[in-house]
Amino acid sequence: MEAEKEELEEEVRLKKHSEDELKVMVSALEAVSKERQDELKEVMMDSKELKIDKLLGKGGFGVVNLATYRGTKVAMKQMTK
Repeated sequence: MEAEKEELEEEVRLKKHSEDELKVMVSALEAVSKERQDELKEVMMDSKELKIDKLLGKGGFGVVNLATYRGTKVAMKQMTK
């Protein structure tokens, strides 16, 4: 379980978005209202600020972890599909 946690933390730290993913994100941000853009920007974070504490569960679309973000415990879902 510990090795899986470390592997996941490393994967989150190293995650790089492909050119296509970045284009989709930019397009989505441009398509929504200013108010909505601000809301979306609030949920984007630097993965360096996230520390994975433990795996909570796995599903068909990803994994859910208990994590710490800026000193607060949070549930973090990492999509795999």
